[in-house]
Amino acid sequence: MTALVTVIERYSAWLYVLLGVLMTRQIHHMWRAAREHDTALFGLEREAATGKAVRALVSLLLYGTIGLGVYTVTTAIAPGLPKLGEPGGPAPPILQPPPTAAIETDTPTAPPYTVTPPPARIITSTPRP
Repeated sequence: MTALVTVIERYSAWLYVLLGVLMTRQIHHMWRAAREHDTALFGLEREAATGKAVRALVSLLLYGTIGLGVYTVTTAIAPGLPKLGEPGGPAPPILQPPPTAAIETDTPTAPPYTVTPPPARIITSTPRP
């Protein structure tokens, strides 16, 4: 989770630019939908233009919420996290095998299974009378 916060903090300026472009695009779609609504001759055309405007508004609100989330992460959450590798911060994670311990049981363990070859059979011919 800290990696995600670090990435958002590092690229927050680019995220703001991207969200600004997307929000500008949705405002343009809303403006076009309003013009289509005003020039529509039939009710079905007006309803279609209204649907486009509502979709653009919902997208605009979604982008605003994402921008607010990026702002919250960069100003409130990220400064409180310790940085990896800095003095006083946590050490980078090291992969270690999990500790294992012998488990005591009530019954003795069986000896290890070994494969023994079958006894050799000696076949002799019987003499003829």
